[in-house]
Amino acid sequence: MLKKVGAEYTLVGHSDNRQEGDSDIILKDKIKFALKNNLKVIFCIGEDKKQKKK
Repeated sequence: MLKKVGAEYTLVGHSDNRQEGDSDIILKDKIKFALKNNLKVIFCIGEDKKQKKK
Protein backbone atom coordinates (compact mmCIF):
# COMPACT_ATOMS: atom_id res chain seq x y z
CA MET A 1 0.00 0.00 0.00
CA LEU A 2 2.83 2.42 0.80
CA LYS A 3 4.49 1.85 -2.55
CA LYS A 4 1.21 2.55 -4.35
CA VAL A 5 1.07 6.06 -2.88
CA GLY A 6 4.70 6.75 -3.75
CA ALA A 7 6.43 6.09 -0.43
CA GLU A 8 10.13 5.26 -0.53
CA TYR A 9 10.74 4.97 3.23
CA THR A 10 9.02 3.37 6.20
CA LEU A 11 9.52 3.67 9.96
CA VAL A 12 9.92 0.43 11.89
CA GLY A 13 10.28 0.02 15.64
CA HIS A 14 8.67 3.21 16.89
CA SER A 15 8.28 3.15 20.67
CA ASP A 16 4.49 3.54 20.41
CA ASN A 17 4.28 0.32 18.41
CA ARG A 18 6.62 -1.46 20.80
CA GLN A 19 4.34 -0.48 23.68
CA GLU A 20 1.44 -1.98 21.73
CA GLY A 21 3.24 -5.32 21.54
CA ASP A 22 5.66 -5.30 18.61
CA SER A 23 8.30 -7.87 19.58
CA ASP A 24 11.76 -8.33 18.08
CA ILE A 25 10.37 -11.10 15.89
CA ILE A 26 7.57 -8.87 14.57
CA LEU A 27 10.05 -6.06 13.90
CA LYS A 28 12.31 -8.45 11.99
CA ASP A 29 9.37 -9.56 9.86
CA LYS A 30 8.34 -5.96 9.18
CA ILE A 31 11.88 -5.11 8.06
CA LYS A 32 12.05 -8.14 5.77
CA PHE A 33 8.67 -7.27 4.24
CA ALA A 34 9.64 -3.63 3.69
CA LEU A 35 12.94 -4.54 2.04
CA LYS A 36 11.25 -7.18 -0.12
CA ASN A 37 8.97 -4.39 -1.36
CA ASN A 38 11.89 -2.06 -2.11
CA LEU A 39 11.21 0.34 0.77
CA LYS A 40 14.06 1.95 2.67
CA VAL A 41 13.75 1.25 6.41
CA ILE A 42 14.28 3.83 9.12
CA PHE A 43 14.69 1.72 12.25
CA CYS A 44 13.81 3.48 15.51
CA ILE A 45 16.02 2.48 18.43
CA GLY A 46 15.32 5.24 20.98
CA GLU A 47 13.63 5.01 24.31
CA ASP A 48 10.06 5.96 25.18
CA LYS A 49 9.27 9.11 27.22
CA LYS A 50 9.25 7.24 30.54
CA GLN A 51 12.68 5.72 29.91
CA LYS A 52 14.05 9.06 28.69
CA LYS A 53 13.01 10.83 31.94
CA LYS A 54 15.03 8.33 34.00
